[in-house]
Amino acid sequence: MNINRAYGFVIVMLIVALSGCASMATPQTLGEQIFYAKSTLVAIDNSAADLLERKRISKADAIRVWQRSGEASTYLDIARLADGTVDIDGAQEGLRKAQEILYELENYLRQQEASK
Repeated sequence: MNINRAYGFVIVMLIVALSGCASMATPQTLGEQIFYAKSTLVAIDNSAADLLERKRISKADAIRVWQRSGEASTYLDIARLADGTVDIDGAQEGLRKAQEILYELENYLRQQEASK
């Protein structure tokens, strides 16, 4: 594994973990929640790449993860665009759908990491 990639992966995962634990880092506004979800999305994509490289998941599984993360990214883009308008409900719905996908992907990747 490329050392720089490994360090980058570790740093991203630490940031995600620490921001989830620290109450000061808890996103408050809708914009902050969208940014946090985008950061989680990047961590998930990197985790899938790392697991694929280490042969913890198959190429087909990695592709499915990236396809689902693409769906989450689309919902986050919708939420971000709606956040700048009067459509707060649409923004919150986009964020909620993205968060559901991200939660599903996080759980799947954690299971794959732990199982092999």
